[in-house]
Amino acid sequence: MVKIGLVLSGGGARGFAELGALKVLKKHNIQVHTIAGCSIGALIGACYAHDPDPEAIEQLLIKIKGKKDIYDYSFSTKGLIKGQKLEKYISEYFNDSPKKVFKFEDLKIPLFINATDIVSQREIIFGSGPLVPAVMASLSYPGFFTTRKINGNICVDGGVVNPLPFNLLTDVDYLILVDVSKQNIKINEDSNFKDVVLQASLTMQRVIVEKSLEGCSVPYTLIKPDIEYHGVMEFDDLTELMKKGEIEANKHIEKIKKEITEIEGKHKSIIVQL
Repeated sequence: MVKIGLVLSGGGARGFAELGALKVLKKHNIQVHTIAGCSIGALIGACYAHDPDPEAIEQLLIKIKGKKDIYDYSFSTKGLIKGQKLEKYISEYFNDSPKKVFKFEDLKIPLFINATDIVSQREIIFGSGPLVPAVMASLSYPGFFTTRKINGNICVDGGVVNPLPFNLLTDVDYLILVDVSKQNIKINEDSNFKDVVLQASLTMQRVIVEKSLEGCSVPYTLIKPDIEYHGVMEFDDLTELMKKGEIEANKHIEKIKKEITEIEGKHKSIIVQL
């Protein structure tokens, strides 16, 4: 059996394009054996590991978008939004009982997600223990959500250090990478402070992804939907985002199936020789 790893990047609203890609993988019966995710990719990855049904995940994200009171503004120096209401709502998706603490170990598919310890500037990896607090840590974009303290680490968004965390998956034969992290903001001499800072951050993330992929030793396919001019907080065109994810995944699906078949053939050849 070919062990297939799925990796989902961060990217805010653009995560809906990841759902489009997942719909294509499911349609073509691509079975994922392990998942890694960052930020919105951590949330989508967790939902998919719990129940590999893109339609159900889509409904969850649409409901989150539609809830007017989901964002509990804090107006503190730690971040604009506390995230406690969002955490509670996400918890309800996983939990059959409000008293139950849903853990990584309860997922159908093994999952690894990352966050950043803003004090030590290290990547923190979660793959066991309580699930939702780890997802919230990975989602906590600096300045937007308040920081999250887990196991003594003060955590923010995993994309600060590793926007496409394929390195979290070690025991795999093939990787399917869905990258929605890249964004371009039209910058000129009149651009405001917020756009300049965000563009600088996005530039650093792009360089991190490009450099890390140079060292990837596992065969992979990279799916990058054409959405780089869609903002991370633009939740208006979610259907269009999903469609673009489907379009891009469809461009790669035959290559993915061919390469998986080739790896499977090599495995069988090795077994016969033994």
